[in-house]
Amino acid sequence: MSMSLLNSFARHIARRSASASGVLLATLLALLASAPRAGAQPPVGPTQVAAEEKIGVTLYQASGLTGKIPLKKVQVVHPSGDTSHYELQFASDNMNTKMEFQAKFVVPAGMVFKSLELGTFNGPKSVTPASADSWDGQTIIDKVTVSPWNMNHVLEQCIAHLDQGNGTFKNSATFDLEASLTEMVRGKGIATFPNAPPGSASVYSTQVKPRTRVTAYIVEESRRSEATREMRRLVGARPAEREPIRTVRPSRPTPQGGSDSAAPATQPVFPGQVLLPPARKPQSAAPRRLTAGPSSAEAKETFQRKKPH
Repeated sequence: MSMSLLNSFARHIARRSASASGVLLATLLALLASAPRAGAQPPVGPTQVAAEEKIGVTLYQASGLTGKIPLKKVQVVHPSGDTSHYELQFASDNMNTKMEFQAKFVVPAGMVFKSLELGTFNGPKSVTPASADSWDGQTIIDKVTVSPWNMNHVLEQCIAHLDQGNGTFKNSATFDLEASLTEMVRGKGIATFPNAPPGSASVYSTQVKPRTRVTAYIVEESRRSEATREMRRLVGARPAEREPIRTVRPSRPTPQGGSDSAAPATQPVFPGQVLLPPARKPQSAAPRRLTAGPSSAEAKETFQRKKPH
């Protein structure tokens, strides 16, 4: 079809309906414009771009993501001994709190490695090229075992998740430990330029939170605290320190005479004489003896009578 026929056809349509001709003309022109480029497509470019290695220190947690914490209920008695309550304590003193972190330090180009250290609540750990898992002169990688958790803080979290608010505890609970600022794992790498003066080193640091999901459960109950027993033992006085109780026996009646005393005269010496019983001697003011009896020598001397004149 020649271009003259198309133009005449388009003018004919335009005269009949301006709106319809506009639509058809636009469609026709679009088809004509796109016909020569129907099979051409742009080349597909690359979909992935290689990421540059990050300069500095990077930490990745490699283990210690889950754990179990056994606890025991300890009965704590008030010093008065009238009331008591239960507290939670660790059932074992040898729980494994170690975790592994992979430390990576990329030294900037042109600089020399000086040191790499991981700091935790329980002390730092150093990484050297000789002991590292990988070292190529610029990047050092090592898996370091650390203990970041503060066990007092861990026990507080266990009590908070097991306590039911009425003096009783749940048998078990599963939760994520929340690390405080002191329980963060910190990495610090130091590098410097060759022949640089002292004090011109560059420090690269980072920090991450340790993550552990634990299950705390109670394995022992009703165990009395040893500290409470000692406290109760010190409240009362010891039996040896108490003052002995003295018992005073009632005094016995004074004997009228001993076995060696002279018998009174049964008959008067003179006619018409009347015999009277001998007068008692006054007792001495000496302190009484609890062990002295009427048969002792002291009693004989005290109560012995003489014959009347």
